[in-house]
Amino acid sequence: MDEKKVKNTWGGRRAGAGKPALPKDEVKKIRSIKMSDKEWDLLGSLADAKHMTKSEYIRFKTLEENKE
Repeated sequence: MDEKKVKNTWGGRRAGAGKPALPKDEVKKIRSIKMSDKEWDLLGSLADAKHMTKSEYIRFKTLEENKE
């Protein structure tokens, strides 16, 4: 059987495509923590009160408030 190759004009790598890369010192890696549902809900409430995401709130509480 002959298969036709279809040349698409969308997708693939091209100059200027995609989201620009962040500087290496700003790249964040995915980390995991274990929490109960109750703790997770409380974290969400605390983060919402400060208009932050849960991740931002955790970073704020552990890093920013504890600077010496």
